[in-house]
Order: sequence, then structure tokens, then C-alpha cells
Amino acid sequence: MGEVASDLKEKFISVTYLGPLRSHPSRFYAPRGDQNESVGKLGENVARFIYEQSPEITEKINGWFERFEIPYELSARSIGDNVTGTVICLQLRDIRSNVVVGPSDVGFGIGQMLPIIVEGIVREDSIICVEQPEIHLHPRLQAHLADFIIETSKKNQWIIETHSESLLLRLQHRIFQGLEKEKISINYVDPTPYGGEIINIPLDDDGDFLREFPEGFFEERLREKRIRR
Repeated sequence: MGEVASDLKEKFISVTYLGPLRSHPSRFYAPRGDQNESVGKLGENVARFIYEQSPEITEKINGWFERFEIPYELSARSIGDNVTGTVICLQLRDIRSNVVVGPSDVGFGIGQMLPIIVEGIVREDSIICVEQPEIHLHPRLQAHLADFIIETSKKNQWIIETHSESLLLRLQHRIFQGLEKEKISINYVDPTPYGGEIINIPLDDDGDFLREFPEGFFEERLREKRIRR
């Protein structure tokens, strides 16, 4: 019994969760002593993760920024002293103009995406659950996020709750290009009088749905199919 309990505890520890609306970026972050080994369900610990694991993690984040076509370079430093202790400041250098700003100066998108990127980079053998990763991201970034999930799923499992057509279309596109369809499971939760019914939407080797989404979801897939062929 003790071995079973230990296994269950290990499984639960390996699960991380990010909610549907991550914390709004701040100009400064003061780490608290009670912060755990997660970026937090709101991404509230993300600055500490970036600061403590720099420069290795910022190099990886900036590599993904480049792939995402985000024209900024991230860095982290402490502006604290012996009195204040560590006070973390995240900075973004605009590679087009060389102007340095903070995440709070560039809209919600980067701040919403940073916790997702950090979790994907630092986690190994974990189950990462994210609600609506697409919030405040334009369609192209939503699609790029699918590539990040694919890449980091080599060492983790992702469970994504999404309404993003762009994200799903990119997953379909990658299957068409050779990604194994078995690595992706797409499910639709259909509300019924008796509770939610989980409907699996299988994919063929070209990334096309083998059954229609209920209520006409994702009709734009036909346009994406024409483009990729």
C-alpha cells in the first residue's frame, strides 16, 4: 500500500497547471520564501525562475522568441540591495530599435506566453496542463505555440484546453509534414443534460479530421488544407 501511495504522490508532483489568465506583467518582482518549484498557476513565479536560471534559460527563451518571430530579447537582473534583498527586473530589448522596455510595456501577449515557455523548458517527465494558452496572442503566435508544444512534448506530456483554430491547424499541418498522428489526441467536450461527453476527433495521416467537430467548429481547416497542398 505504501508503494502505491508513493507512486501516486510522485505522479501528482509531476503535474503542473497554468490557468486561463496568467498574471499581468509587473515591472519588479520580489521573490517570496513560500514559492514552490512551479511557475505557479497564474505564472506568478516566472520571474524568479528566469532570474535564478539565467543565462541558460534566457538563451532558450530568446531562441524561441526568434522562432516565434517576436522581435525582443529577454534578460533578467536584480536591482535590489542589502536592504531590499533581491528585486527582479525583467527587460526586453527591441532588436529593431535597441530600446529596452519591460514586459508590461509591450501588451499582454508576451506576459501570457512566458509562463508557458518557461514550464516547457524547465520541466522533464512532467504533465503540463494549460487552459487557453492562446489568450492575447494573435493567430500566427498561436500557431507557433503549437510548434513549441510539439518540440517540448519529447520530454513532457501536454494537456491543453483551447478554443484556438490556429493552434489546431498548425498541429494538423505538422502531421501532414510527417509528425506521427498518434502523438496527438484531440477531444471535444460536448455538454449534455447528464454532464460533459468527451468525443475523440481522430486524424488521418494527412492531418485531416476523420469526423466533424460538433456545431461546425474549425471550418477554416479547409482553407488551410488548400494552402498546404
